[in-house]
Amino acid sequence: MENTAPDKKDNWENGPQKALLALGIVFLFFILYSLFSETNPKTRQSTASNLINTKEIANLSVTRFVYNGIARTYKENGDHDYNVLYKSTVNVSIDADGIGYAVDEDQKKVMFIFPEFKIENPLIDISSISTIPDRNDLYPDELIKLCKTTAFEEASKSEKLISSAQENLKSIIEAWYSPVFEGYTFEYQFGVTEGGEAK
Repeated sequence: MENTAPDKKDNWENGPQKALLALGIVFLFFILYSLFSETNPKTRQSTASNLINTKEIANLSVTRFVYNGIARTYKENGDHDYNVLYKSTVNVSIDADGIGYAVDEDQKKVMFIFPEFKIENPLIDISSISTIPDRNDLYPDELIKLCKTTAFEEASKSEKLISSAQENLKSIIEAWYSPVFEGYTFEYQFGVTEGGEAK
């Protein structure tokens, strides 16, 4: 009488090997198809997440605005009350994950599309705060809030701040991508500047 047990064992061992071989052939087919396909467009579009590790860079700091300001206060009847002198720092950032680009292979151009700049809440140097005339009856929290509001308003309407942010961002992008797109010219499209509420 023949013993068929060894044949059953061989079939059980060879089953996974045959499945892996078939999977490998299918995978090889897709690789070859992608390499030799002629349907690739000449203009590629993507987001910065393909080129920038956005897990490490969420908000890309672009420029810093240092402002020595004077906040003026007024009484309820409209008369001038007192002035507050202060030093502040305002950062302008951009959402790195929102940066996109389109590549024109024929023209050798790369168009970078940026989301809006964001003007961050000002940082006030508390030690720099002083009042004219000198006042000792004022709450520090109220003075800081007043200084933040004034610094934010000044930063928001500063054309120099936005143009500086644009130029700095261009320099950052060119430093990052010139080695990737060697021989290409870069063009830029900027979004509208966004300001958060000063708190």
